[in-house]
Amino acid sequence: MPEDNILTSGTDDTVTPDEGTEQGTSVDETEVKEPEAEVKEPEEGEKADEEKPDEDEEKKESEVPEKYDIKLPDGIEMDETALELFSPLFREMELSNEKAQKLTDAYVELRKSEMKAYADQVEKWKSDAKSDAEYGGRAFKENAGLASKAMNEVFSDKTIALLDSVGFTSHPELIRDLWKLGTRMGDDKWVDGRGSKADDESNLTAEQKLAKRYAKT
Repeated sequence: MPEDNILTSGTDDTVTPDEGTEQGTSVDETEVKEPEAEVKEPEEGEKADEEKPDEDEEKKESEVPEKYDIKLPDGIEMDETALELFSPLFREMELSNEKAQKLTDAYVELRKSEMKAYADQVEKWKSDAKSDAEYGGRAFKENAGLASKAMNEVFSDKTIALLDSVGFTSHPELIRDLWKLGTRMGDDKWVDGRGSKADDESNLTAEQKLAKRYAKT
């Protein structure tokens, strides 16, 4: 039968599913879709850059305190005036309390070093005074007593306390001057700043005062 030969021979114009189209659908009838635009994910560094401003702002707000709580070593008192001076600088530098504490610790160590150096200097003054060629040596104790007596006569208690607070009462040159003054105090001609009863002329007449002055010449 001719019709049967048509089914088994000749050109087959149909397209099978393996050729990329649905069964029974021609190539011309297949819908061609445009490829979707690729959405590029931001790189990890870009994400960090986008989030950094907000994170930094929040970090600053959480780290910089309104009031710094600074601790000092035992034996060192807090200087409130200094803290009031440095606190605005700490905030301007955006320092956390921990960083401000580290900066304070470094400053305290510097001050302790300076204080030790000055204390060593005072000890050297004491040593130099004891071995002084003029008033030191074996007679130092006696001569230091004369210097102390003169100091108490000439200076007020407040002045002595001030000199002692900075170690000047141990300075060899101050001791030398006071010692010389003390030796004069043992002389009958020594007259202190307040005067003595022997020099009190308030009860003398003019003639007696004049006679007293001539008697001294």
